[in-house]
Amino acid sequence: MERGFWKTDAYKQVLRLSNPYTHYGKITKISGLTIEATGLVCKIGDVCRIGTDDKGRDILAEAVGISEHKVFLMPYQDTGGIGFGSPVVNTGYKLMIGVSKEMLGRSVDALGNPIDGGPPISTDAYYPINGVPCNPMERPPISESMELGVKCIDGLMTIGKG
Repeated sequence: MERGFWKTDAYKQVLRLSNPYTHYGKITKISGLTIEATGLVCKIGDVCRIGTDDKGRDILAEAVGISEHKVFLMPYQDTGGIGFGSPVVNTGYKLMIGVSKEMLGRSVDALGNPIDGGPPISTDAYYPINGVPCNPMERPPISESMELGVKCIDGLMTIGKG
């Protein structure tokens, strides 16, 4: 065995592909539910984490506007604990919800967290909340009307099945 000989090719490849830097921003203004941050690099729709005074509790917010060096964020949660200078980091992802069969029959909030007092829900897959738009030209044509029993709707604003 040779002394000082290490196989570093794999490590060099990982370093080349990874980004060791994280862009942090800071909160500069809070007005109602709109949070303004500077020093942040992101795109509209990106989810950002805002650090709070509570250890281990980050608040998720979505980038809804960008102006020169400012990013406007809209929080998904209560803004308690956020203050001037709170750190903000872009996750680089759009909002996705974890889903599984354990969600059937459960009450969850908008982020998929259980609110019924039951055990935590495990996640089988993640899906974007905006979904995938379908092409309306690929849908089957509507050929049958649906009677609602309300004469003015049935006569003037016919509803189609499909």
